[in-house]
Amino acid sequence: QYNFYTTEMVKGVIAGFENSSTDREVVGVVFTGTGPNAFCTGGNTKEYSEYYSKRPEEYGSYMELFNNMVDSILMCKKP
Repeated sequence: QYNFYTTEMVKGVIAGFENSSTDREVVGVVFTGTGPNAFCTGGNTKEYSEYYSKRPEEYGSYMELFNNMVDSILMCKKP
């Protein structure tokens, strides 16, 4: 497992962009990775196989959450 995002990270990205959109002190948002290898390979396949494979009904909710993350980035009111 290398450079993946988790469900909790997705929730954090949503909160960060939503809070930034409404915070008058924020003038812009920089969304980047850190460390020597900041490339993101995508979702955590281990999390998917261990958690969501046993709860297929929750996977749909996770995908909705993921789509909300993308929307929060695209709809952010700050550059």
